[in-house]
Amino acid sequence: MGSSMLLALRENTAAQEALCLLLEWQLVQSDDQRVQIATTLQSTPTGSANYLALCNRQLHLKELVSETFHGSTKIIGADSLM
Repeated sequence: MGSSMLLALRENTAAQEALCLLLEWQLVQSDDQRVQIATTLQSTPTGSANYLALCNRQLHLKELVSETFHGSTKIIGADSLM
């Protein structure tokens, strides 16, 4: 992973995308390593843009899951009253 982070610091798009995928798919177990990857990505303009896109995707997914959960709870609650 160290060489990928070095390449990412040199604006290598493939390395930056790979690091984002490691975070997105939760393949990195260590909190320290996740912080190192995030810091590495935020150190360059393209890495920062990739990291921001990842954060936006995760936020959108979290909102969708929350809406789905709350919507299904309302439906279940309405059915139980009938």
